[in-house]
Amino acid sequence: MTEEKKQIKKNLNPLVVKGIFFVTAVFDDKRYVVSNGLSFLQFAKEGEDVKKGDYLRIHGPVYQRKDAANPIITGEAIVEKLTEEEVEKHKEAINKMFDSNPKAEKKSAPKKKATSKSDEHKMPWE
Repeated sequence: MTEEKKQIKKNLNPLVVKGIFFVTAVFDDKRYVVSNGLSFLQFAKEGEDVKKGDYLRIHGPVYQRKDAANPIITGEAIVEKLTEEEVEKHKEAINKMFDSNPKAEKKSAPKKKATSKSDEHKMPWE
């Protein structure tokens, strides 16, 4: 009458994240919280010296426990710390993407005429 151990069910189609993330929080037990501007992820990493403010390239599966505030990156994920050159390239790309020139947009927009009601929209008594 021995009870069988419950086998952990592995998700055959896990959610996978890939991208560059910013380290927003560091905990004493080598756990980190990272953000890409839209969402926050949590993971544990041994070995590399990761500090708050570093940029990381992450590619791996993610899961979320019922009681967890942030999704957790599993140990199978590839986590690399970016070099200073890569960080500068990433910041330039982001700035270029979000940098807009409002003067150019105004020139390309068609001009509207400031006229009163047109004849087709007039009421019969006007």
